[in-house]
Amino acid sequence: MVTFHVNAHHAPVPMKVVRVMLGDQEIPLDTPVPVEGMWMRTISVTLQNISSKTIVKCGISVMFPETFAAANGPVPSITMSMGKHPKHALMQRDGTVRTLNHPETEIQILPGSSVTFKAPEGADWDQAEAYKIVNSLSKVNIVMDLIYFSDESRWISGMYYIAVPPPALWQEISPEDFFAAAPPAQQ
Repeated sequence: MVTFHVNAHHAPVPMKVVRVMLGDQEIPLDTPVPVEGMWMRTISVTLQNISSKTIVKCGISVMFPETFAAANGPVPSITMSMGKHPKHALMQRDGTVRTLNHPETEIQILPGSSVTFKAPEGADWDQAEAYKIVNSLSKVNIVMDLIYFSDESRWISGMYYIAVPPPALWQEISPEDFFAAAPPAQQ
């Protein structure tokens, strides 16, 4: 039995989880559900943009809190992301723009729209480590990762930031001020 939980300790969050699926079966949150086999490979999570800004890059991590007790190594997790970093996100303190060694696909998640993340086909190191202990897990936390907006602002761990010129790059701003300049959310 495994219990899926949305880690909401980073509120206010600009996206909300609207559905968690294992294969073609919807999973209720905070309720133990039976799992079998390599269930981690069939996870999908649907998020809705509940902010008043268009999102251009976002992601989630599916984490296994029982592995936190493991001493000095990374926590096995499955990370899922989509979108393209806005130019300011790649800016360095000296004003140069760093290049990525992997292609990114542009997306636009409008206010009120939803997007579905699926566990990747191939397994990176974290996933491979998680797969080794799949039968001993009973808890799964779904955690929002970094979110970038079309105006090059961002959200991370409950904090909102606006882009500023180098060398500072980011300025923290209250959620109220962050969204005050945004157009009203579409219904």
